[in-house]
Amino acid sequence: MTVGGPPAASPSRSRFRRPRVRSVLLAILVLASLGGVALAVTLLLVADPLRDGKSALERGRSALASGNLDRAVVSFGEARDAFARADDATSGPLWHVASWVPILGRNADVARRLAVAGSDLTEAGTRLTNAAAALPEGFGSLSPQHGIVPVDTIGSLADDLAAASDLADRATTELHEAPDYLLLPPVEDGRMLAIDAADQAAETLAVARSFADALPSFLGAEGPRRYFFGAQNPSELRGTAGLLGAFAIATMDDGRISFSSFQPTQSLRDSPPNAIPDPNPDYRANYDQYGGAGDWQSLNMTPDFPSAARAIESSYELVTGERIDGVILADPFALRDLLEVTGSTEVPQLGVKITADNVVPFVTNEAYDLFRTGAERKEVLGAVASGVFSRFLSDEGRGISRVRALVDAASGGHLLIYSNDPAMRTAVEDAGVSGALAAPPGDALSVVVNSGSGSKIDYYADRSIDYAVVLEPSGAASATTTVTIDNTAPDSGLPAYVIGPFPGVGKAGENISLVNVYCAPGCEGYAPEQNGEPVPVRVGSELGFPWYQDFPTIPSGESAAFSLRTALTGVWEGDASSGTYRLTFLGQPTIRPTTLRVSLTVPPGMHVTTTSVPMKISGRTAVWQGQPGRRITIEASFEAPLTTRIWRSLTDWLG
Repeated sequence: MTVGGPPAASPSRSRFRRPRVRSVLLAILVLASLGGVALAVTLLLVADPLRDGKSALERGRSALASGNLDRAVVSFGEARDAFARADDATSGPLWHVASWVPILGRNADVARRLAVAGSDLTEAGTRLTNAAAALPEGFGSLSPQHGIVPVDTIGSLADDLAAASDLADRATTELHEAPDYLLLPPVEDGRMLAIDAADQAAETLAVARSFADALPSFLGAEGPRRYFFGAQNPSELRGTAGLLGAFAIATMDDGRISFSSFQPTQSLRDSPPNAIPDPNPDYRANYDQYGGAGDWQSLNMTPDFPSAARAIESSYELVTGERIDGVILADPFALRDLLEVTGSTEVPQLGVKITADNVVPFVTNEAYDLFRTGAERKEVLGAVASGVFSRFLSDEGRGISRVRALVDAASGGHLLIYSNDPAMRTAVEDAGVSGALAAPPGDALSVVVNSGSGSKIDYYADRSIDYAVVLEPSGAASATTTVTIDNTAPDSGLPAYVIGPFPGVGKAGENISLVNVYCAPGCEGYAPEQNGEPVPVRVGSELGFPWYQDFPTIPSGESAAFSLRTALTGVWEGDASSGTYRLTFLGQPTIRPTTLRVSLTVPPGMHVTTTSVPMKISGRTAVWQGQPGRRITIEASFEAPLTTRIWRSLTDWLG
């Protein structure tokens, strides 16, 4: 027997650890492989139903908007069935296997949420379709007839709109809570498209819900309401659209709408600027030098319609001693929208027939050559507005086209409404038709012209705007804005009332304009030029938006180009892997539609992936060109190459 000596060697821990590590790694690989197979099968099974559901949902929405309720019922039924099949595919054992695997499970989760959100949106559409089907003429039952807007019918939709709005909100919440990184490209694209569609539906339904709640009171359901109704003439530009040429008082009593006789605004006495409360904190500094809030020819130089409306209310009460409940302004394009529904109308006091084709040129130009006396000219705009609105309100026919005509006029900035009722004011703001100088976070641009010629010369102005923005790291950007005005007015052959000269101002045919470029809050402008030469500008701000003002005189047959460079901060969101840029352009109604060109260049190493409006994309640059109307939002998403994004996402996830 041997005593002592070293103890027998114990097995090394590493010899036992290696098999266990290999087993764990093997198990992970097997699980990942099974999860990958399960995910692939699940996505294949769910892809077709989701695609079918999306298409059917879009068909249903389109049919509902056009008033084709039978087609809407069928389409929403098809969407319901398709999303149910997708939900079944994301509830089986294969989906559960895929959901257990890290990273891969995120994609399965998104697929399930797409099916759930689609079902909610379908149910919202079905609820609205059933509500419309219960009305005698569908949503066309909401249009005015015999001078009366059906207040009770509008109120009857409140509950259904509230339910549909809640369903759409639930769908957006479902999608926004879905995983947003480490997703397969098809899944990521599907999620983004679904979010855009759901957000739009939720916003639309929220606005409709607000109007259903607010319109009865606005229309006098709780007692008569009186509104200042003004007719604007864009052939002499003002910030809200055009010179206030005529006005009437519109009375609304339990849905019945009536107008007093139209009168020229010159019949209202002007007041000193300091006699009127400030319409906004910056109004006095910006506009008192031109007459301010008490001057009926100048009080709507501001592009912020709520401010102009408050000036109108205060001035009218001071001059007449009468209180009003709000302000409504319409321009000739609003009259055109209504005439496209009603057909032509006679204006007996003028002895003319007004149609959708001739109303704009007639009231903004031709009438001034036809009627040479001041009294006749002052009667034109009011007489035509009275005839068109009376015809529209008194027509017996109903139809969704009549409702759409009012919506189109408001969305184009041609029918502006300001109410002292907070609920109605909120509804108008939520709909984006308040005419306010306001924009959501991101980049913003507005170009506003006020006529300084004292004539109707803006009828002959062609205006184009070029906005070239280059995105820089950390949300910053630099931009160049160029505003070009071509003056095509003749310098003879027309009355001085049309082409000038206004006594003591310029020459015949000259366009004299105050051109204001508004940029996003916090922007800094520099290097202003007119026709390529440095030019001094006036600088100010309104409601948080800095502005830079040029004051060109443009002879007949010539043009002027004003350019301004700006440095911007916080106009895009994202990181080194991806980002989103949003531009809100606030337009100004003009006789000849303004042309806007937007050129966006994203940061180096990125490329543009999606845009909210069709844009011509070439690598880092995307370009949009068109006629923007009163308001347009352009949103572009961009990202680094896929391998770069995956590496950065994986690094962040591990960290």
